[in-house]
Amino acid sequence: MTKIKAEQYIIFIIIMMFALLPPLIYTLAKAQTLSIGMMGCSIICVIACRKELRKLLSPKAIFLYLGLALIIYILLQHLIVGIWTQKSYASIPIIIMIFSAAYICAQKLLSVNSAAFKKAIYYVYYTCCGIAAINIATQYDIGAFFGYTHPKSMFPFLEPSHFATFFGVFFLIFFVSNIKTSSRIYSIAFTLVISMLIPNTTMLAYIAIALAILMLSSRSKKIILMIP
Repeated sequence: MTKIKAEQYIIFIIIMMFALLPPLIYTLAKAQTLSIGMMGCSIICVIACRKELRKLLSPKAIFLYLGLALIIYILLQHLIVGIWTQKSYASIPIIIMIFSAAYICAQKLLSVNSAAFKKAIYYVYYTCCGIAAINIATQYDIGAFFGYTHPKSMFPFLEPSHFATFFGVFFLIFFVSNIKTSSRIYSIAFTLVISMLIPNTTMLAYIAIALAILMLSSRSKKIILMIP
């Protein structure tokens, strides 16, 4: 396997892990919060990107990033929650771990081949399309079988809004980076069908953004007339 191929699969696995592992742990392990799964994903990323971890371990970097994370957390705690509870204190190490994993993953992606990154994003998009098609075709029975409580759970996502928020980002990346007009139109049509079958307003918002981009970037009058 070439280095580029390996990078494609690693990026794909990391992205899908952050999307799917927290709801799976939340449901199957009867956890009370998604943060346990996020903590697990963050630890895996830190271990996988241990070379980049050295940059974070310098005293200056630790003071800067951890200090910033604590300040933001304390401000949000006071403004939104107000009262400090046991859960408030327990959330601090989880937040720090997630911040650290985000920084380390960002450092790792800076060194990744751009073609490999684009391929990985496309794999995520196609996988999400497959997940949506399978769940809709089976009338959401898979999620119900594994104990998901939402009537239209997009297994392994918790619910349609969770799926839509994740999928929409990669739909737009696929749409913007694809130079073929036909591929763009097909992606919009497929996403529109999914959004109407679920139904989900968030996905319709992503479609509206994609249509605006298509109209502004297209020189074809047919496409401009077709959009309304």
